[in-house]
Amino acid sequence: MHGTKDDNGYNLTDKQILPKLADVFGKPLIGGNKLSIQYGMLCGMAQSVQEQGFTAAKMLLKAMQGTPVSSIPITRNQLGKPIINVTVMKAFGIKPKPILLKGVQLIENAP
Repeated sequence: MHGTKDDNGYNLTDKQILPKLADVFGKPLIGGNKLSIQYGMLCGMAQSVQEQGFTAAKMLLKAMQGTPVSSIPITRNQLGKPIINVTVMKAFGIKPKPILLKGVQLIENAP
């Protein structure tokens, strides 16, 4: 949502945009980071910053040891934390089976 501007040309934040988008769309939104989920999205898989740092360090070490950067494979996160926004879940009347919540971080809308 970055780059969305208000009527005066000022950049809007996710905190300002997401609740409005959810109202207009009328369906649950799915996101990729915890802040977006706290601002009105239903759920998402938050990336692990520890994993990203570890992977970046391994890639840098390979490059410093002489591996051509073009030979270092592009990778994706393998780990992540599933997150569900309970506030949004309740608003849509979603009642998941308890087994589906195993390992899931439950959060509420940010104030």
